[in-house]
Amino acid sequence: RQYPPRMTPHLRREIMKAETYKARLKFLQENSISTADDLTACMHQAESTVTQLAKQRTILNVRKKKRKKLFDALATEESLAVSKALYEEGLSGMETEYAQYAEAKAILDACGISRQALTEEKADIYEQLAQLNKQIRTERQKIKLCRAIADSAAKIYALLYVFPTVVISLFLAMMLNHKGKVMSFFRALYYVPVITSYVVVIVVWQWFFDYDIGLFNSILSVFGIPRVPWLLDTGWSMPSLVLLSIWKNCGYTVLMFMAGLQTVDTNLYEAASIDGRGRIKMFFHITLPQIRPTTVLCVVMVTTWAFQMFV
Repeated sequence: RQYPPRMTPHLRREIMKAETYKARLKFLQENSISTADDLTACMHQAESTVTQLAKQRTILNVRKKKRKKLFDALATEESLAVSKALYEEGLSGMETEYAQYAEAKAILDACGISRQALTEEKADIYEQLAQLNKQIRTERQKIKLCRAIADSAAKIYALLYVFPTVVISLFLAMMLNHKGKVMSFFRALYYVPVITSYVVVIVVWQWFFDYDIGLFNSILSVFGIPRVPWLLDTGWSMPSLVLLSIWKNCGYTVLMFMAGLQTVDTNLYEAASIDGRGRIKMFFHITLPQIRPTTVLCVVMVTTWAFQMFV
């Protein structure tokens, strides 16, 4: 292997990603952001700060606009001082510059404000504008980072939520795609979480995830596994939310997959079994192609639900 490694386009992209993640981590640590609420509060505070700074900048720009004629005259007088001296020495070709100098001098003499005061006021206004612009850029960078982090959180949640939901729903739909009173009972049972209020769901799952008396940690303690801070640690909060969402919304996609499975012609399965095809081959060559529209619809709907969690 070459050392140091050659800078390939792929390596450059990975280094840029690493630097981006480092900057985001540093930003989160500096602003003590550990939850989604902290991130939202930080973004709202930055937006409020930008609004206030923009108002101050507007006031300074109004002051600058009112003094623009005087500031331009002051700059003209300073820049054409040499031309004025050359004109007074009798050098030809300086008539236009001298006329501009005389006009600027007349404006400054008529304003009643000393040149020193105008110079100090101009420097003060420009310095304040530069500081305000710098602060606005900093706050806008904060807002950009907050939005980028929020978008990445939504993408991570979607990756963890969409695929398991679709796979589990399809598996359950195939298990329940049989006739009988028992199957009817289980179909109704799997749909109960969908119609259950979110308030009830959150209360019940808070008990499941509780660190001290929660159901999950109690089960882990029986097997000698250390307790998991499901809702207290940022590394476990996202999987916990994904698990809750899958349990809550899985029944709807199960119902849709069951409707799609009802449309599959049973003669295809009979013909495949006569040819000696196994269940796995029948699933990949008959079931999946036949329910492709239902699968696409479920994926789109579940993905939409995932991103709506962070809107």
